[in-house]
This record gives sequence, structure tokens and C-alpha cells, in this order.
Amino acid sequence: MENIKLIFIGSDNETELEVYFNQAGHLFIEISVDGFDSTHITFDKPTAIKLSKEIKKQISYMEV
Repeated sequence: MENIKLIFIGSDNETELEVYFNQAGHLFIEISVDGFDSTHITFDKPTAIKLSKEIKKQISYMEV
């Protein structure tokens, strides 16, 4: 498994979403907002796949 950590910056430039696989092999997502405590959630592989499919579906509903 590669050691890759992705950080996405929110459109407000005050929010970060960090994504990586932790040592247990779960998808780890942390959300940080300037001035507040960060929070995180972890997913096993089947749940991460379902989340990915749902995000793709919701993106398809967005208007450009």
C-alpha cells in the first residue's frame, strides 16, 4: 500500500478534508475548519466503495 495522504481545500479556504488509509487498512477522512477542533471518520473497504459511488452520483446532479 502506498503512503499517500490527500488534502482537499474547501472553497472557503478555511476548511480541509484529509484522506488516507490508516494502519488498519481503513479509509480515514478528517475534516478541519480553522478555529474549531477537527473530526474524523473511518470506513472499511466495502463502505468506502459505497461512499465513492454515492459521491459520484451526487456530483452528477450538480449543475455547472
